[in-house]
Amino acid sequence: MFGINIITKTGILVFSHSFSGDFLSEIDTDIDIQAGLISAVLNALKETRGESVTVIRYREYRLLLYEGVLTYGILFGFEGHNPELQDFLRSIVLKFELMFTYELYKKTVVNRTDFESFRDTVKNQYTAMIAIDVSSLDRLINIMRESSIENYIIYETKLLLPVFTKIVIPKINSHLPQVTRIYREILNLENKINQEHTTSIINFKGIQLNAIKIPTHCVVLFYTPKQMERNVFKKEINQIQRKIREDMD
Repeated sequence: MFGINIITKTGILVFSHSFSGDFLSEIDTDIDIQAGLISAVLNALKETRGESVTVIRYREYRLLLYEGVLTYGILFGFEGHNPELQDFLRSIVLKFELMFTYELYKKTVVNRTDFESFRDTVKNQYTAMIAIDVSSLDRLINIMRESSIENYIIYETKLLLPVFTKIVIPKINSHLPQVTRIYREILNLENKINQEHTTSIINFKGIQLNAIKIPTHCVVLFYTPKQMERNVFKKEINQIQRKIREDMD
C-alpha cells in the first residue's frame, strides 16, 4: 500500500521497501517486469517532454518520482501534493546512489542483495519524517491485540501515513489504496475544523469501515457485514472505541 522502489535507468529493480503491509504483492507479482516498464515510460517521457516526470498514475496508485544520476526513485501510494514526501524521496535516492556508486556504476552484475543494508537507512529516515507518539501507538496496538479484530490500520496524523497494519482478508488488500484515499480526505477535513476526537463509518465494496480518530493517531477497522450482524462483534467495536477514548485522553 505504501512503499518505495529504486530502479536503474535500464529498468532493473535494485531496492524495494514497504512501510506498511506487503505493497509489492498488492501491485503485482512480477515486479521486475514492472520496473522495466516504468523505466521505459520514464525515459520515453523525458525524451519527448525534455524534463523529468515527478508524478504518474499506475492503476489505482499515484507514483511520486525522483530521477537521480543512476536511478529512479518511486514512492507508491502517496496522496496529493506533499513537499515532505518529495523531499524524503529525493533524499533517499541521493543517499542510495552515494552509498552504492560502485555497485551501480562499475559492477557488471547487480543483485538486490547487494543493497539490503540500505533498509535501515530508509527506516530511520521514514521514522524521522513522520510524527509517531510512541507511547500512544504502543497503547493502541495493545488495545487492538486484546480484541478479536483481525483487520485494521493505524495511521499517524501528521502526514496521515500508515504506521501499523494487520490485514488478513485478501479482498481488503485489493481496495486499500481507495480506502486510504477516502479516509485521508475525511481526516484532512476534520483536521481543518479542529475535530480532535471523531468516529466515522462507511461502506465500501462490501466491506464496512469504522475510523476512530484521536489527536495522535487514527485507527481504521475493517469488517464484513456478516461480522457486524453479530451482537458480540458490535459490542467489541464499541468497547474498542471506549478503551481508545479512555486510555488515550
